[in-house]
Amino acid sequence: MRSYFSFLVALVVVFAHLPLSAQQTGERIFYTDGGEDSQRSFERYAQYIDIVGPQCLKVDEDGIVWGGVDKRMKDIAKKYGVKIMPLLVNPGFNQEMLHKVLTSREAQERCVSTLLELCKKEGWYGIQYDFENIHISDKAAFTAFFKLAADSLKKYGFSISIAVVPRASDYAGEGDYQKWMYEYWRGGYDYKALGAIADFISFMSYDQHTRRTTPGPVAGYTWMERCLNYILQQVPKEKISLGLALYSDYWYPSFTNPQTVNAWGRALKYTDAIGIMESAGGKQEWHERDKMYVSVFERDEIYEHIYFEDARSFQARLELVKKYNLRGISCWRLGQEDPAIFKALPARK
Repeated sequence: MRSYFSFLVALVVVFAHLPLSAQQTGERIFYTDGGEDSQRSFERYAQYIDIVGPQCLKVDEDGIVWGGVDKRMKDIAKKYGVKIMPLLVNPGFNQEMLHKVLTSREAQERCVSTLLELCKKEGWYGIQYDFENIHISDKAAFTAFFKLAADSLKKYGFSISIAVVPRASDYAGEGDYQKWMYEYWRGGYDYKALGAIADFISFMSYDQHTRRTTPGPVAGYTWMERCLNYILQQVPKEKISLGLALYSDYWYPSFTNPQTVNAWGRALKYTDAIGIMESAGGKQEWHERDKMYVSVFERDEIYEHIYFEDARSFQARLELVKKYNLRGISCWRLGQEDPAIFKALPARK
């Protein structure tokens, strides 16, 4: 009986690590940021990627667009049949600069004209808007800017999408930090209107906790699901690409002077996170509610925290795609991941 039970356990372990079908994972978007680690990771795993999203285009207050896709990335994408959808950002997520664009029709038209020209010249699949730090008072103007671009690009057969910051409701919360986050980061997106315009939305369901908060998950499973349920009330499921974080978060003491010692968080590559934990003799513990590994360890008599995004947490979050029958996944970013995540994905044919 014991040997039979062990055999069943072994089977469960094997099947848990088998790749999901393309139908179960949906469309797979992976982002890059121009760093060499992103580039090398794309070279290594391109066969598991449907769309690559290099965060490489910027726009200024006059609507001037600059930037471009690395030639090496173009060559690899062509070799493996990966679509290229560059991201357009407000540099440094500068809110004041973005406001100037949103109040200038001339700047918007210049920007959109350049995007269309680039898509035609480069043969891109389309463009993704990745504007962040949008003030809530600019919500309507931002939607109008996005529609202007969508009308232009779609007319010529190019796709357009948008990455949006998540929220679980339109209630800001009780604290000053929550109010600030809603006013400056979360509340500036009209999900329903943007969903009607876009071919799809990359729902950035990560950064539940940030360097400004107490230690906590990059994106706890239950929080992700609450946010997802909220946007699904306004946007069809076939237009939602679930944002998955590939990085881990590390909290440690920050010291500027004796009166302002506080906790500080920063994102880490998975391999770096493992190295920091092991160097301090830490151990991982699985948190079922958040579906991720956590390590709290002592360094020089002070506790430090690492919240890991790895292959197991990645697999758990893929279940949300299957459960809600979503369009697919949008993963930030290549070069930060646990390499084992690709065992959960089928290679493209």
